Amino acid sequence: MSEVLGAVRAICEDGLARDASLGEGLRQILYALDGLGDVRSGASQKLDVVERYLGDCRALSRDPLAQRLVTAMDREPERVAWYRSKSYDDEPTMADFLSQYGVALILGPDRFGRRCPYLSDRASLGVTLQAPNVDYPAHAHEAVEIYFILAGSVEWQQGDGVWRRKAPGDLVLHKAHEPHAMRTGEEPLLAMFAWVSDLMSDVYLADPA
Repeated sequence: MSEVLGAVRAICEDGLARDASLGEGLRQILYALDGLGDVRSGASQKLDVVERYLGDCRALSRDPLAQRLVTAMDREPERVAWYRSKSYDDEPTMADFLSQYGVALILGPDRFGRRCPYLSDRASLGVTLQAPNVDYPAHAHEAVEIYFILAGSVEWQQGDGVWRRKAPGDLVLHKAHEPHAMRTGEEPLLAMFAWVSDLMSDVYLADPA
């Protein structure tokens, strides 16, 4: 198994031991990892936000499991494909946000003409990078989603609407159609995400939780 996929597996196995509420979703990711074929060739897009902040994220990655994945991404760039998000192309108010946000796909179905290094219909998984001092407004999707914070400090809103500080190593679960929002301060945010249901569903802006 590649270093990138091995690091993802280690995060999921550790999460199973730490948080029983995430068990179903984390087991779905492990199921997806067991069903992957060979890595496929494909070219990443060059994104200014990634060029500017990814190095800072490496330095901020203090959790050992997070460090393992970030290091693996450096060593195996062919297994990670960076793209500009297409989720809000029809939302003019999101244009500035999208210039300060990037998505690196690792596995999942191909969507919007973007090619995942590993094709899967069991889970969609990758990494997001959000620039400092950027608000990602409340949004939701039918897919059940799990986040693992890799680097940076961020405030997260969901459920009861209270903003809570998240740090590297923290896990976050979003239920289907649950609004959630993230805002960065002085540090950029690097996080692993996984959709574990309804992989072809759309993202939409939502009222805050």
